[in-house]
Amino acid sequence: MKQSLILLTFALIPLVSCTNRNQQSSATAGIAVSIQYAKGFSIEYTEDYKLVTVYNPWDTTRILQRYVLIEKGRPRPEHLPSGKVIEVPVNNIACFYSIDAAMLDLLGDLNKVKALAETRYVKIPVLRKGLDNGTIADIGESTALNIEALMNISPDIIIVSPFQNQGYGKLESTGIAIVENAGYMEQSPLGRAEWIRFVAAFVGKDKEAEQLMLHIAERYYALQQLATKAGYRPTILSELKYGPVWYVPGGNSYMAQLYRDAGSNYIWQDDTHTGSLSFNFEMVYHLAENADFWVVKGDRRI
Repeated sequence: MKQSLILLTFALIPLVSCTNRNQQSSATAGIAVSIQYAKGFSIEYTEDYKLVTVYNPWDTTRILQRYVLIEKGRPRPEHLPSGKVIEVPVNNIACFYSIDAAMLDLLGDLNKVKALAETRYVKIPVLRKGLDNGTIADIGESTALNIEALMNISPDIIIVSPFQNQGYGKLESTGIAIVENAGYMEQSPLGRAEWIRFVAAFVGKDKEAEQLMLHIAERYYALQQLATKAGYRPTILSELKYGPVWYVPGGNSYMAQLYRDAGSNYIWQDDTHTGSLSFNFEMVYHLAENADFWVVKGDRRI
């Protein structure tokens, strides 16, 4: 029981264009924020704007997207660097995934969430109430977005997760600023959690996010030390089968690292991928029939 509670506690820790990565305009020179754990993004401050850069997780020498955040109400600066210009703080936000809404909850800006996809995973009571009474729009699945419902909300930004060699279809023609959060490709749980600083940059909660990260890291390391003293390493199976495919975290993903730090043996821990692996049921059953724990995300269908 003690070991399972340690593992459960870890599971409840709150998270959160291709150009050369080294190509920098003289207009982007500023003060770089110290990002301690995440590898996928950077933030720089200048007198006139914040420059947020997301690196391509499949080729880290290149840039996936760059955002130039300028303060609302101020004259637009001249000679801005290349990138998507967004006025901040934003007030109305749509989220592909509930983890981004959870980050906004930690930042005290849950009221800015106006639309959500993948709503079966939403557990935050305020969001569930908003979905039930219609004050928050259900925009369908991330792979089958309800564009009409999204346009009725007309959010300032929509936070999405990029996938390799995939675009966003009709969403790209709506004029809504697409903010690509690639945190799921991080290799450590604290790296994944630090993407709260990425989200915070768009809502003007940079300092709050920095303090949250200090607290999350402190808790994480304390629990990690507790897990190493347990003297028992259960075997872990994760996720559910969707249709004919069972997707599981790669062995070099932040979830696999989470399982290791929590004192368990993850079945695919020797794999080298940071993203998801896909298997059929027979393969998963063959490898995991004797697993001690089956860890799944909350799903309102089960």
